[in-house]
Amino acid sequence: MRTQGKRYICAFLLFVVSCCAGLLCTSLAWAETVITGDIWWNLTWQKGGSPYIFTGVTNIRDGKTLTIDTSKGPIEILFRNSDAKLIVGRGSEGGTLKASGTAQNKIYFKPENAGGTYKGIEFDPGATGSNELKHCIIENGGDNHNGMVYVRSDASILIQNCTISQSRSDGIYINPSNENASPTIDNCTIENNNGDGIFVEDNNRYCYSAIKNNRIRNNEGYGVQCQAGQDHYFSQVSNNTFEKNDNGPLRIPAYTQLSDDNVFADNSTIELYCAYINNSNVTWHNFGVPYIIKNDSSIGNIELRADRNSSSTLTIMPGTTCLFSQGVGLKLYGSYSEYRWLKIIATGTEEEPITFSTSTAGQYWGGIGFQWLENFADTRLQHCIIEYGGNGFNGNISFSEPNTVTNLETIKNSTIRYSASNGIYFTSSGGLENVHNCNIYGNAQIDIANNNPPDRQVEAQLNYWGTPNGPTQGLCSSAIVSEGVNYEAWLAEPFTEPFRFSSASASPVTFNPVAEETAISFSLTATPEQLTGTVNWKISVLDRRYEKIWSTSGTGTNGSVTWDGMGEYGAASGTCFYKIEATSSLGTAAPAMGLLEVGDGTVARITEPAAGQLYSPGAQIDIVGIASLTGGTYYLTYGEGSNPTVWLPLDNGPANDDNSRTLHTWDTTTMDQPEYTVKLDVTSGSTTYSDVVRVNFLVQDAVPDDSITVRVTEYTYDKLGRLTGVAMPKNGAATGDSVSYSYDKVGNRLLEQREVPSLIELVSFSAHPTLKGVVIEWETGSETDSAGFNLYRKPWREKEFEKITSSLIPARGSATAGAEYVFTDVPDKVGLVWQYILEEVETDGTTTKYGPVSSINLAVGNLLDRKQVFRKARGVQCD
Repeated sequence: MRTQGKRYICAFLLFVVSCCAGLLCTSLAWAETVITGDIWWNLTWQKGGSPYIFTGVTNIRDGKTLTIDTSKGPIEILFRNSDAKLIVGRGSEGGTLKASGTAQNKIYFKPENAGGTYKGIEFDPGATGSNELKHCIIENGGDNHNGMVYVRSDASILIQNCTISQSRSDGIYINPSNENASPTIDNCTIENNNGDGIFVEDNNRYCYSAIKNNRIRNNEGYGVQCQAGQDHYFSQVSNNTFEKNDNGPLRIPAYTQLSDDNVFADNSTIELYCAYINNSNVTWHNFGVPYIIKNDSSIGNIELRADRNSSSTLTIMPGTTCLFSQGVGLKLYGSYSEYRWLKIIATGTEEEPITFSTSTAGQYWGGIGFQWLENFADTRLQHCIIEYGGNGFNGNISFSEPNTVTNLETIKNSTIRYSASNGIYFTSSGGLENVHNCNIYGNAQIDIANNNPPDRQVEAQLNYWGTPNGPTQGLCSSAIVSEGVNYEAWLAEPFTEPFRFSSASASPVTFNPVAEETAISFSLTATPEQLTGTVNWKISVLDRRYEKIWSTSGTGTNGSVTWDGMGEYGAASGTCFYKIEATSSLGTAAPAMGLLEVGDGTVARITEPAAGQLYSPGAQIDIVGIASLTGGTYYLTYGEGSNPTVWLPLDNGPANDDNSRTLHTWDTTTMDQPEYTVKLDVTSGSTTYSDVVRVNFLVQDAVPDDSITVRVTEYTYDKLGRLTGVAMPKNGAATGDSVSYSYDKVGNRLLEQREVPSLIELVSFSAHPTLKGVVIEWETGSETDSAGFNLYRKPWREKEFEKITSSLIPARGSATAGAEYVFTDVPDKVGLVWQYILEEVETDGTTTKYGPVSSINLAVGNLLDRKQVFRKARGVQCD
């Protein structure tokens, strides 16, 4: 009783002092009020008692309310030492703070002395009523405290129109100790704090903070960090501006609902950590900065869950980039009896695709996995780039148990590449899957794996597989699919939208020429509103070197033509490609291609020389080929140009060998034209099978000495591989001037065009394939006034070269000594033959080009320098 009496006496004296101070301050501007104990009565502080000075820890207790009223002017709340703080609702006794300033008259919470500090304002579990911090300037506190404003209560707390800055810890720290906490932080500036701007820790309870309309900037930690549990919701983050927070703007659980009006004013990232998205719908908006998904929980993944009477949907907006840490995946995993009503809607656009990738170069994330889903038809992965997954899952995308992708809209217009395992993986007891109009390539194991044929079938037509040849065996293809994946027809180039092939086929694909024929059919898709004018199409049949055998053309969005196996020079034999091309007002559709098998096998084929190979007149050329028609006869002829009108004999003999062999050694001493065509005919009865190859010769009106043949510095070709130009040192000199020649189509000659100086001696220039890329090497014998080198490349069938060196490779030789150089290139398409030109740049800016040299690209890595193993042995090269 004695102790309690003293407590009431002290409180009464404090109350009297406070009231008297308030009365005095109405006339004395210099008045101050020193607070040395707890607050046990309802008090109102006004301008007259300002500044109010806390000398230690002061508690608002016993359910009382402290009101700070600025109607008569601004008020200062000062803290005398580093241990001073104001606690609202000490213990279970209750208490309320109403610090309600105005835009004109603010409330200032700060140290009494310049350079000083204090702990802050704390809302304890016993806080009750409606607490307010309005139009307050709270600064230079947070000393040895969880935050300058520390919220531990589930009472109503509104922090509005405040500036919270210069905290020595977090600006605002929220850690509910009761059942729930729902503070609202509205229209505040939270800046320059030593920790996070706002930190939320749920302490195994629920936190429903509303963080809206704030400017959160220049904090040394995160702008906002939430360490909520797996089912504890951080409910509203809206219309905030984040700028230059050292650790990033946000670190929040994956289920946080970020509204699309938040602004991220610097090149930062939004950090999500793995959590359940349980019985809720979440949208990841495109804020122009990537999401980084990390494994900071026992789950290890983002998992969507939903009870039988509920559902969960993750929607990802166009243009969003989602980067996952190593091994982290996105799971839509149900079970036999529950968690089955889940879906992801990731619908990008051609201009703004959605990207799922790794957060760290050299590491692989888990991928996207689906299991036991009942409403899978509603899921969308459209215009997405899904790459560098498959670490922990069976692929970049994996489906298991009774999922079925029967809806053609499910996986569409997407790129699935560079998986550590499979591209897309299917396993279940049955079903029909559909994957169309996608780019699927460069995956370490299988591009599409069907783990349960024949029960399950995968329809995967009209996809691009990283090579024009599709996933064909032995035809220079880096793509691979498993049994039960129907991939024909495929796309020869990356998919196009909106003008594209919706179907393409040949029937039958195997037939005998002359006696039988095949029907090649197609249809194109584009809405009438998008498509105007005429659609022009062309159907070609190409041999394995992409030389044309036969073609026809027409107009319209669909068509069907028949081909009897006869080409320009006779009947085709063996494996051929059909290719369908189309152009319209919308542009060019990615060509559709497929395989044809003409005849019982390869009857006539020239395997050497390669198409477009360059020789000097007088070379002895071995013509190697296959002539395997039993009882037939082969005839070798040649003629001038790419389409000879006169054929001259070379050799003939019995066609009784189905192995490749030297059919003739061609003496080219009398050749004086830049291009010739060699034709092989294999004849039996009235049927002739034919194959052709075009070769080039270096000829000119004034033939230089023999050294020219090894000093060629530049060749140029058209799309059919025909020689159109050449550059070489003048008069065969090793150094000095170089002369260029262009192809005269009228005279069918190479004519001198220009002179360029050359001040280096190029000893060698080569390119060769490795599993890491194309290695380009060159060596100089001497270098005079050379500044350095650039490299250019192009697919061998294209016309224009593009520079691949971002800066000049510095010259290292001298006038008396050369140097050796090595450069590794990883082109973006696997399985193609690439040509390279070396450009030497002299100190005065003069340039000289050398090459080209050619190599096939075997590497399946990309710009992140993955070291994946190329998994498939090649047969015949594309050229």
